[in-house]
Amino acid sequence: RTVDDVAEAVFRQQMSLWVEGSTGDSQTVLCLAIERDSLPEAVSREFLQRFKIQGPLRSRGECDGRKEGAIERTTGRPAILVTVGAMKWLSGDEAEVTVHHFRSQRISGTRSYRVVRERSRWICLGQIIDIAPA
Repeated sequence: RTVDDVAEAVFRQQMSLWVEGSTGDSQTVLCLAIERDSLPEAVSREFLQRFKIQGPLRSRGECDGRKEGAIERTTGRPAILVTVGAMKWLSGDEAEVTVHHFRSQRISGTRSYRVVRERSRWICLGQIIDIAPA
């Protein structure tokens, strides 16, 4: 359950970044997966029920990652494949989470995010940026 709660917090942050934020496209859908045993596993319909607004969210199994760009299979709408990967637990209330995203061959990557528990819910505080001294 805790893994799913942390993943939900990350997906909410990714939704605000890719769909609702300034880089967002109102036609774009997010296709969600969680890495289990080092393999991406599409989220279930039950997991998607956690989000009241499901318009832009899909299970990873409903989308295809193509070199020229990811799409939703049934509609052909542009998609971004988002996979919550490894979780490094810093404490019982804090984790560093690896997130993989794929929009196209040119727009893809892996980033780390900080997720903390505040009161009774998990919140993704944002990307961790390591800057080496000059």
